Amino acid sequence: MSGTRSQGRPIRDSAVGGKDAILHGVRDFLRENFDSDVSRKGIASFLNVTPALISYYFPDRYELLENATVPILKNITDQVDYIISSGEPSLSILRNMIAFYIECHRNEDGIIQCFSNLVVKSDHYHGPDYTFTIRAKTKDFINQKFANDSILSYKLNSMAWNIWSICRIVIVEAPAVSDLHRPGAIVGPSATDRIYTLLTDGVGLDRLPNQSEQLRAERTPLTSALRR
Repeated sequence: MSGTRSQGRPIRDSAVGGKDAILHGVRDFLRENFDSDVSRKGIASFLNVTPALISYYFPDRYELLENATVPILKNITDQVDYIISSGEPSLSILRNMIAFYIECHRNEDGIIQCFSNLVVKSDHYHGPDYTFTIRAKTKDFINQKFANDSILSYKLNSMAWNIWSICRIVIVEAPAVSDLHRPGAIVGPSATDRIYTLLTDGVGLDRLPNQSEQLRAERTPLTSALRR
């Protein structure tokens, strides 16, 4: 019958490939556009599909964001377990953990921040808070592995809960090292070694950036050291 179509999947479904493809597309959207319009309309525009297609598979926006972000955060948490249980020397594990956290924030920061907002702002999400779990695993590892070295244990324990955030500051927030976030920038060894040295040497890490970007760049030992 001309001019009508049956109820069911929107006509542009084939353009995106179905539910799994939508979730992959939402993850790409969050990686590139987290600070913009995280709505069905914004996501649909990014995917070049109709909002009706998004609504067909995910009537609830929070369900869409949960399905897109939770598997990524769970995988990150599982990788932390793998690093901790690797059997390598404790300082090597710490360095590997830093390197992994840097890559997480460099590649998945939009997804991580969307998940964090979901946990804080949504009454719909009742699953594990994976960012809390990552912090807790980091702190437990440091408490267990460095207890016999009183000086290093003191330095690391003072920042154990915040190592995850320190890595984000370096990659996402700190203007002194903003060039590390350029596409194609070589982040790994340089940034990892600097954070590792700062953590194990304890250079002013009790004064993390928490004010203006100017203060971050000019007064914070972390960003000042990383600038060199």
